[in-house]
Amino acid sequence: MKSLQQQLDEKQLELRELRKKRGQSLEIQLTEAETELQQLRGTPRRTAGDESRISQELADSGLPAAAQERLKKRFAGKIDGLKEAIAEEKKYVRKVRAAGATSDSTQLVESYRGLGLSDREAKLAAGVETAIEGTAESRQRLTKAAKTLGMTESETADLLGAFGGSTRI
Repeated sequence: MKSLQQQLDEKQLELRELRKKRGQSLEIQLTEAETELQQLRGTPRRTAGDESRISQELADSGLPAAAQERLKKRFAGKIDGLKEAIAEEKKYVRKVRAAGATSDSTQLVESYRGLGLSDREAKLAAGVETAIEGTAESRQRLTKAAKTLGMTESETADLLGAFGGSTRI
């Protein structure tokens, strides 16, 4: 027959094992509940590379710095839907630029009229000036892209020459 001390020791051991099992069970339940909560919220867990991928996608997007910063804040740590948001932002930027170009164009025509040109001549002069500015801006972008790709100055000059005009960088 077991002594009272032995019986007490056995019961204490059983109690410790039950507590251990209950603790493990609670940890498993907590982990499952956290996973379910994240799924319900629609917030996937962040991965270490998401931030750098977001930065790279935005840098490659060609968006102005202000638009990139806006998207970076919006997608802090989550990459899902970024490409679609970049496309939407590009459309928005184009619309804003087009609206600004219309008012700039109107002001430019008015300034040429102020110099004594006829309406037709003023519109033509404004169109030529706008085209020249657009060409210069395109050349700057092309030069920047060539440097980013690691092209030498002579390769960049050849590239610019292929599109006509001066090969000065």
